[in-house]
Amino acid sequence: MRFNMTGGRERQNMLEIWAKTGKAKFVPVFIHALKDRTPAVRKTAAEVLGKFRDDRSIDPIANTVLNDTEPEIREAAALALGAIGDARACKALVPVLKDKNIKVRRSAAVALRDLNWRTNDPQERALFTIAMGRPDAAWREGEAAVEPLLSELGSETVAFRRSAVSALEGIRDERAIGPLVAALKDPDVTVRVSAVHALGSIGGDRANAELLELIHDESHHVRLAAADALRKMWQGHFVPYFVVLLSDPHFEIRIVSAEALGKSGDPEAVEPSMAALKDDDADVRRLAAQALGRLRDRRAISGLVESLTDRESEVRHAAANSLQVIDLEWRMSEAAQGVIPHLESALNDREYWVRQSAAKALSHIRGNLP
Repeated sequence: MRFNMTGGRERQNMLEIWAKTGKAKFVPVFIHALKDRTPAVRKTAAEVLGKFRDDRSIDPIANTVLNDTEPEIREAAALALGAIGDARACKALVPVLKDKNIKVRRSAAVALRDLNWRTNDPQERALFTIAMGRPDAAWREGEAAVEPLLSELGSETVAFRRSAVSALEGIRDERAIGPLVAALKDPDVTVRVSAVHALGSIGGDRANAELLELIHDESHHVRLAAADALRKMWQGHFVPYFVVLLSDPHFEIRIVSAEALGKSGDPEAVEPSMAALKDDDADVRRLAAQALGRLRDRRAISGLVESLTDRESEVRHAAANSLQVIDLEWRMSEAAQGVIPHLESALNDREYWVRQSAAKALSHIRGNLP
């Protein structure tokens, strides 16, 4: 009676004093304290019972870990069940793997690990893996891991959200499309990028439509991820979107776009690819030249002949190869003849290799070289 009539701090102090005695006769008092009105008292009671390891406390602690309103008390109760070391505690701990609080879930998983818990249920294994802080490894459980991983998309921890999205990428389940679309609005750009990769992995009309919208995203990391995902699951109607991306401020995105347009086989890609021959980035120019070779359109001859005087040798070589692919007799074409003034002007360029390349191209066109 005296215990119940004291203040919360006094009751907590009394529990700590009785705990130091190590006497089992106080266990019922500790069990009773699990329902105390003061959270600090309930937490202390759970911690003390874990140290006493008395099997009389298993059910009361299990009730606490499932029903207490305070996360830190559920956390302490979960650890206490693991410390007691009785396998009967596993039944109570498994549902705690779904607790809304990340620390409580982690404590339950640690307790189950300490109890050498094993299960044949793939969803329970996924929940355990996620609670142990390894959501990216949960994909090994296949479809059974989808629901647990989807719940992690609402985690307060960026790393957990990102890992959950990455795991969903490996599972490729269409149930994840809606939540992954929502993840495209995550405040953290790395989560959004992971969501893009996951949607690209799952594929389908809805995923494609969402990815196409991202070509205007404010983050170039997201735009790049979207471009790469769309490139890998190419469809003919993507061409106008990649034409837009070919003018993106970031060269990595222009590189992906140039390569994709070259493989499209679409005549609509010719003029944008020709414009890309004048891009500031040498890799974009090289890929544009290669793309025009794949497209095999004679409209590209004039632009490719001009690129024979590019300042970068890799671009010049790509242009020369593409000209041969388009037309073995390209030098005799009207388009090539029309570029002669450009080549003649390049003979006065300050760079040696530009002058040499211009002279060689002129010789080809004028028939002085085979």
